[in-house]
Amino acid sequence: MKRFILLRNNDMTTNHKQYRLDSLEEPYDESECRTNKMTSIKYSISHILPLFIVFVTLNFMHSCKSDDEIAVNKDKIKEMLNTVEVSSLSCISATLTGTIMSESELNRLYPYRTILPGIEIKAEDDYNPQEDNDKEKWGFIQDIDEWKGSHFTCTLYPLQPNSTYYYRPCLFIDHDKIIGEVRSFTTFGIDEFLWMDVSECNFMSAKLSGEIDLEDYMRRFYEVMLSFREIASHSTTVQHIIPDKKGQHISAFINNNIWPGKKYEYWIDVSGDISLTSSKKTFTTPSPAEYIYVDPPSQVTATTALISASLDPKVFYKAKNKTTFIKYGVNKNNLDMIVDVQITDNKIEKSLINLSPSTTYYFSFSAWWAPDDGSITLEFWSEPQSFTTSE
Repeated sequence: MKRFILLRNNDMTTNHKQYRLDSLEEPYDESECRTNKMTSIKYSISHILPLFIVFVTLNFMHSCKSDDEIAVNKDKIKEMLNTVEVSSLSCISATLTGTIMSESELNRLYPYRTILPGIEIKAEDDYNPQEDNDKEKWGFIQDIDEWKGSHFTCTLYPLQPNSTYYYRPCLFIDHDKIIGEVRSFTTFGIDEFLWMDVSECNFMSAKLSGEIDLEDYMRRFYEVMLSFREIASHSTTVQHIIPDKKGQHISAFINNNIWPGKKYEYWIDVSGDISLTSSKKTFTTPSPAEYIYVDPPSQVTATTALISASLDPKVFYKAKNKTTFIKYGVNKNNLDMIVDVQITDNKIEKSLINLSPSTTYYFSFSAWWAPDDGSITLEFWSEPQSFTTSE
């Protein structure tokens, strides 16, 4: 196999270089090629190695310098972290603001470092002041609402109403952590932000209205439920409430599973990204018996007495011109004698006879009550009254 080698002749007189190709019949010398390669590698290493050493040295010097800067500025940063305080508070959130170094200034002091500010927080039940705070596990809140210039703002959410929390601001520079002072705050009670009161109440219905001052804090759509039950019962009725367009005002009308003269308790449940329950409140529906107006007994003798009462026509309009009853006796808790009587124009009047002298008697009037739709008719008795016969 033929190989070719490029030969160069230098002509000193003409100062020109001439080239020619000669054919070589003898075998190719590979040792000479390997020698040339080794010479090239040694040449490359001799140039690259110094550059590598310089790079490593500079990087080491930069690292040492950054560690020194962290040590020098740590106290200064800690003082700035201690300016972080509670600026606003609700029942489910707390906003903390303060002054620390700007992000650009920290990046200038610690280039090529990961810088992360935040708030660490603990609930009161999880906080032990006797433990080493540097070794305790804290919940880290990374949500920084605003970090413009040196102004620092962070919102802690969601929190529980009427609860105490401990917090400490911190700043991570890579794996180094600078910690501020441990401080505390207590969230407001739920009743300041979620409440409902009874505005109207009659025998079998109640109107309620209230406010939900949480729209700035509830970050997802929420629903509101009204729960109520008779205190003497274990059955609870739940009713969905639709807030107004602004999402603040709430109202409800209760006319199911509610009866005259009963005591009820109710509360509000709000569900969304968090769930809240208002304090329980109570209301009592009036009894129609309150609208039986009993007159003082008259014409009381040793054996007789005239008793009378009038009915509120707006309440007992269905009882007009009907027969009702009067109960009486000497035991207030056991009126064992009954007489019937005619209701005339919402007036009840009856003369009791055959009474015993020098005896105290108790009596009560009954009246029939029905709701507007006339679906039921209920009988109510007035509170017992008394009189004493003469000798």
